[in-house]
Amino acid sequence: RNGIEPAVEAASKDKHDEVEDCLYCGPGSVALSDRTACEPCGSGTAVSDDLSICEPCPPGTHAKEEGTDQCKKCSIGRFASNWASINCEACQDPRTTTSDGADRCGSLF
Repeated sequence: RNGIEPAVEAASKDKHDEVEDCLYCGPGSVALSDRTACEPCGSGTAVSDDLSICEPCPPGTHAKEEGTDQCKKCSIGRFASNWASINCEACQDPRTTTSDGADRCGSLF
């Protein structure tokens, strides 16, 4: 199925003139603008808080796989300085990070 979740219509315009067709997409997917199918968010993006669009991951986070429902924080010792990062980069000695979700490396001293 190419990684696209099947679309499920919850209401029909034939039966409910004032109710738009509802489309429920699985985690990491959003509805196409015509509401005919769901599409997974691409690498470096995740579903927005209101579930309407795929948004780029902010610095300090990443989304390696397609269909991610939320961006993951970079672990200690790694960073992502750009928006829409797919991977976190390792800090080069002697620089590091002291917490998860860093957007740059710092020195220990």
